Amino acid sequence: MGRFGKNRERNRRAARWLLGLSLAAMVFFAVRLAADMVYWNDPRHHDQQLEPWMTVGYVARSWDIDRRSLREALELGPAPDHKSSLGQLAHDRNMEFDAYAEDVMQTILQEKAVAE
Repeated sequence: MGRFGKNRERNRRAARWLLGLSLAAMVFFAVRLAADMVYWNDPRHHDQQLEPWMTVGYVARSWDIDRRSLREALELGPAPDHKSSLGQLAHDRNMEFDAYAEDVMQTILQEKAVAE
């Protein structure tokens, strides 16, 4: 094998690895997309009653409203952590969850009325 044969084999090996990694990434995102489609097409996940574990993004998706407008209406502003649960947000405001959930529900209904 000549001088160029070693480089060619190394390039082929690198190309195979890149192809394999690309295919693995494609499969990962395809499975994730399919799982999200199945989950959110289930009617049980639409208009769910508010629970302390839910995030603002989850609530917005469940109630089919814009997440950013819901965050603005709840006066949350841009937060570094978008994963704060409703229970944590209620705790941060020194409120009982049920009272905070009522406020969130009123905001949701107002946002849906504006959207229609």
